[in-house]
Amino acid sequence: MKIGKESFVRLLQFVDKFPHYFLGSNADLPIVGGSILTHDHFQGGNYEFAMATADTEKTYVVKGFEDMSVARVKWPMSVIRLKGNSIERLVELSDHILNSWRQYSDESVDIISFTGETPHNTITPIVRKKNGLFEVDLVLRNNRTSEGASRRNIPSS
Repeated sequence: MKIGKESFVRLLQFVDKFPHYFLGSNADLPIVGGSILTHDHFQGGNYEFAMATADTEKTYVVKGFEDMSVARVKWPMSVIRLKGNSIERLVELSDHILNSWRQYSDESVDIISFTGETPHNTITPIVRKKNGLFEVDLVLRNNRTSEGASRRNIPSS
């Protein structure tokens, strides 16, 4: 299982054909959703979860993607919401954010993208069609546990 361009294409094409459904994918790393990493694992249904109706806190402009709506969702997890009417543009922007997040580290807040060759950052994507636009929620995930924090004398609670 791997989250990437093809995952975003499949998710968006599905909700294009079945606009009354949402569809999401497990993350592709152990601990944060990758229970069976040998195949794609999508989940969906005709239901509206609370996160889908959550307000946005801040909007952004991503260079080269000025035609896309990008916002941070007011939610307990780090969620970026993309909106647009072009599957191709949303796939490109989703892939850009995924690749940027995979490389992102900020040791001051204990976000480390790699330990040696082991990756820690990925995304859980959730898509839907709402009011004629596609919405892509990208939940930023990191599979490091509090064990790493406790080795640095950082409280894990």
